[in-house]
Amino acid sequence: MAKNKKALDKIDWKILTQLQTDARVSTAELARKTALSAPAVAERIQKLRERGVIRGFHATVDAAAVGLELRPMQLLILGSPVSGTPLMAAAPSAALDLPLKVLAWQDDSNRCWVSFNAPEYLQQRHGFPEALMANIAGLQKLVQSVVTASDRAP
Repeated sequence: MAKNKKALDKIDWKILTQLQTDARVSTAELARKTALSAPAVAERIQKLRERGVIRGFHATVDAAAVGLELRPMQLLILGSPVSGTPLMAAAPSAALDLPLKVLAWQDDSNRCWVSFNAPEYLQQRHGFPEALMANIAGLQKLVQSVVTASDRAP
């Protein structure tokens, strides 16, 4: 971390995590989740924007709402600056595949699939040190546990 950058505290991290989940969450809701007042949350968000920590908010467009057809799918984005930053620092091209992504999709036969790039493939593709594999090694087990749990669901 650069010397002139202030470290984020636990509340900043909590706010960032919530905003990454839902960028439209209200400051009142963030205040409830952080035990701060809404004005204090708004001030923290503004400071995070001024420092360049938050660089923007993005809209997700529904294809059907604009007249396009697309089979059911859901892209899950699993990111952690604490895990991903060392990978990108060691191998900048890793930013092409980070944050990690898992795609759940339905084919023309109505069968469901789950696709993702295995951590081993990402290490081979980008050449980051083996020691950093621990930062993303849990992905395959996480996906397998979710798939197994969904197979048991009624």
